[in-house]
Amino acid sequence: MPNSTRILRATPSSRRRAKANRSTRIEDWALHQKKLVPFLIESQFAREQGLDPCARICRHLLQAGCTPVPHGETVAEVNQIARSMKSVGCEAAIFVVNTLDAKGMIQRLDPVMGEAPALFLRRELMAGKSGLTDHLVPDPDTAHTLHVLGKLTIRLTSIWYYGSRNLDQVAGHAANAILRFLEDRQFRHIEAMRNYTANGFSDTRFR
Repeated sequence: MPNSTRILRATPSSRRRAKANRSTRIEDWALHQKKLVPFLIESQFAREQGLDPCARICRHLLQAGCTPVPHGETVAEVNQIARSMKSVGCEAAIFVVNTLDAKGMIQRLDPVMGEAPALFLRRELMAGKSGLTDHLVPDPDTAHTLHVLGKLTIRLTSIWYYGSRNLDQVAGHAANAILRFLEDRQFRHIEAMRNYTANGFSDTRFR
């Protein structure tokens, strides 16, 4: 019996599957090509006052070889940087915001932040007693800040507290947590490191 050759023709369903597979491969490639970076936001006032955890975190990250590290001071600047990042294939993996003198712009930052995780750094007021012990001073502004944060897009969120005496410590721990987060995108690194900051408070809300 003579050999017969079967001619295989692509059916409409097989062509659709092949197209879907190619699309998935392209999306996977694009995801791996996209560079995920931390985005730091801190007002000029905070930096002038020396209450600048974001600037210190930035130095730690750069020293560890993490680049680029976008850093904005105003809503307009943050939006401009975000557009520039998008044009070169960068995306914010996490936003780090120093809320000092920034509460008025937090809600306006919400659209550009989207659903990306966020670490908010809140200044805590401390009072010394004979220079030996510290205790918290009630801050009426805290409730307002938390109220503002509660109105934002639901995202993974952690709130850390800092003071003038532990700025470097908080910045160092935050930088380490961010570096670990960038490796596997697990927000637990941010939460775990938060425990090293005094009187830390977290509000972790899952999408």
